[in-house]
Amino acid sequence: MWEAAVRNEMSGFLPYDTSLSTIILLAVAGIILLIGILFLEYHRIRHIPMEMALKGHE
Repeated sequence: MWEAAVRNEMSGFLPYDTSLSTIILLAVAGIILLIGILFLEYHRIRHIPMEMALKGHE
């Protein structure tokens, strides 16, 4: 990864800020996605026992 960044810097292809902002954007998107998945899974796991208990009482 660093080699590609250095090569781009040498050839004047891509400014350092662009690659850095891209990495930050990807990291933020990944974190948001991870939190979303964990949140949904947590709710799904939490609701299953309640549904089972309700079915059991009926």
